[in-house]
Amino acid sequence: MNSLVKSVALLGRGVVDSVLPPRCFSCGVLVASHGDMCPKCWTGLSFISKPQCECCGFPFEFSSQEEGEAGQLCGACMETTPPFINARSVFRYDDASKRLILALKYFDKLEGVEPFAKLMWRTIKPFAAEDAIIVPVPLHRRRLFQRRFNQSALLTKAMSKYSGLDMDMLSLLRIKPTASQGGLSRKLRAENVRSAFAIAETGKNKLKGRSVVLVDDVHTTGATVNECVRILLKGGVTSVAVISLARVVSR
Repeated sequence: MNSLVKSVALLGRGVVDSVLPPRCFSCGVLVASHGDMCPKCWTGLSFISKPQCECCGFPFEFSSQEEGEAGQLCGACMETTPPFINARSVFRYDDASKRLILALKYFDKLEGVEPFAKLMWRTIKPFAAEDAIIVPVPLHRRRLFQRRFNQSALLTKAMSKYSGLDMDMLSLLRIKPTASQGGLSRKLRAENVRSAFAIAETGKNKLKGRSVVLVDDVHTTGATVNECVRILLKGGVTSVAVISLARVVSR
């Protein structure tokens, strides 16, 4: 029976590919399979890797540590210890990644959700607890109605499928319709999201005592995820690792 199901699935996929051939979800050129990126678009992305801040993942131009020494921290993490245990991002938020993220966020280009989620899970897996629960940064219901979906929730669902970890879409709520963070300073961003999140009554027992992987699309100053992490820890979560698709990197 399993072989029959697989055969039917392969046949169906072949029919779909013949009618709608797989294309790069970034530029549209033909590729090997649906959800792939062409080599040109792939190599155009600036992936974040070491050397980077051991805590928040901020990339460094060069490492000041000798091989084998403990990881170094950025100035911000040395000045104020973040509430999360680790934060990582897949790539820099630049012209190449911005186009992909805005296409997902505002123009319903969902082909990248699964490949993005795989990259995000591979990036945060070394820092995630084995029994962690994946939680997205929520949208306020007003903004959710305008956009029709939460891109962080879509990434969470795909990450849960790929990693095998539980997900929780409903426990962390955005209770205040905050203004857009765009153009705000670090201080104003923090003030803008203060008291904007809460844990639903029905989710308190579900999250209490659990480790969480918090999912966001873009990490700018960290104000939003820091406030989410603060509320999660206040609600009884034991630890939070943060994963974002892209990170704004300024000198």
